Amino acid sequence: MAIFIIVLDMSAMNVAITNLVKDLNTSLTTIQAIIALYALIIASFMLIGSKIQDIIGRKKSFIVGVCIYGVGTLTASLSANAEMLLIGWAILEGIGAALMLPATTTIVGVSYEGRDKIKAFGIWGGISAMGSAIGPIFGGFFTNFLSWRMIFGSEFLIVIIILFYSYYIKDSESILKWKEFDYGGAVLSVISLIIIVMGLLLFNDPTKWSIVPIVLFIGIALFVVFLYWERRRIRSNKIPLSDITLLKNKTFSIGIVNSIFQQIPLAGYLFIMPVFLQQVTNIDAFMTGVIVLPSSIAVMALSLMGG
Repeated sequence: MAIFIIVLDMSAMNVAITNLVKDLNTSLTTIQAIIALYALIIASFMLIGSKIQDIIGRKKSFIVGVCIYGVGTLTASLSANAEMLLIGWAILEGIGAALMLPATTTIVGVSYEGRDKIKAFGIWGGISAMGSAIGPIFGGFFTNFLSWRMIFGSEFLIVIIILFYSYYIKDSESILKWKEFDYGGAVLSVISLIIIVMGLLLFNDPTKWSIVPIVLFIGIALFVVFLYWERRRIRSNKIPLSDITLLKNKTFSIGIVNSIFQQIPLAGYLFIMPVFLQQVTNIDAFMTGVIVLPSSIAVMALSLMGG
């Protein structure tokens, strides 16, 4: 359910962009920035969220993430302006998702063995794909016939269900102390990723193109420093924020590259198509969801086969 609402949030809200602009009296650029910041915050804090599990335990990390996400989705559903949506959706939900998402994989990983583990991760991926598949229809229905606020409201109800059934999750013991946490790596990873993505976002404004290379250079340089910092910690027998030695594993590295090439066109498509359909052809949110549905079904079907 946790992975379902995280993915649903991204796909369902894309068809509500036009309504968000009107209801919150804002611009398309502002909503685009909020969507980008939601993904940015998840990405920036993911490594930190993964490591916090080792300090406070998987279950506690997961539940803290669910609670933060719940407050965020409730705030977003009550948004009176773009600033409130930014705090609820991008910041609070983003931080909550960064704690929830890595915990879902480790909880599944330690709960099953052998072929059951493969099957469990296949279901995990299938549920994720299902959220992506039904998101446009789900979001279109609520936006067209009720309100886009109901999308966040329904997620809040799922958060309540997750907390109610959370006693099924087995907790893990702490294997890392706060004083052993890689604070330097955490700061470098967050700042470098934020600067890199902000540099990419500046491409939207042709008047800022002159500073894009500078911003990207600073971000990439900081990320290189982060890699050196992690390698130094590993050589000093200190626990790194991220074990970069995994990149030497060919299967792992090929998987990462494959995921990048898979996500770039998909993320662009899921934003551009709904905006085009609603802004240019004047199709409503529900029909936008119907038109986008075939691609979502394909993603879900192939994800279920991936196990």
